[in-house]
Amino acid sequence: MAGGLEVVAVVAEAGRRAGQLRAAHYHRTTSPLSLADCVALAVADDRGEALATADPSLAAMARAEGVEVIGLPDAQGRRP
Repeated sequence: MAGGLEVVAVVAEAGRRAGQLRAAHYHRTTSPLSLADCVALAVADDRGEALATADPSLAAMARAEGVEVIGLPDAQGRRP
């Protein structure tokens, strides 16, 4: 761990899964997911861990994929 954060190597399978997730869930205006968002979800899912996020689009995608979400507060204190 570096500074309390774990460095995660993204293996080819997680990268492919991230691409599949983005292809299935991305929409320019209604679900603006970055590839990094999708990598985070793919890794969390692969590890069987919850995903912590304040991003509503990412939280919705995680829930749609059956991944537990830990909703973090955004700047206004709202949780996804």
